[in-house]
Amino acid sequence: MSSNKKEEKKQFILRATEKLFAQKGFQDTTIVDIVRESKISEATFYEYFPSKEELLFSIPGELTRNEKVQIEFILEHVRGAANKIRSYIYHYLWFWQTHPDYAAVAFLILKPNRKFINTEAY
Repeated sequence: MSSNKKEEKKQFILRATEKLFAQKGFQDTTIVDIVRESKISEATFYEYFPSKEELLFSIPGELTRNEKVQIEFILEHVRGAANKIRSYIYHYLWFWQTHPDYAAVAFLILKPNRKFINTEAY
């Protein structure tokens, strides 16, 4: 399988899991729920993620990296400190509003998790 297809499948698993975690919570979501929602086998799940917790910690990675690049690009074209602050706040609020599943995972599951602080995604 090409690296692009592998990355697409990984992102699909992440988004499906994000949705499940937002709806059911981390503790109540099982690996079986994840593989069913992602339409993959359990073996495929473990090819991508060694555990449900590692999957949880992988959710913010790509999404937040992309948003960081986007806000940096936007702020390059905004003049004045007050306008930059306004743009940043607007983008920040827009991001959370347009990603409600991720917001639920980030604020309700990741933020209180003490192990998350030690991850690269944090």
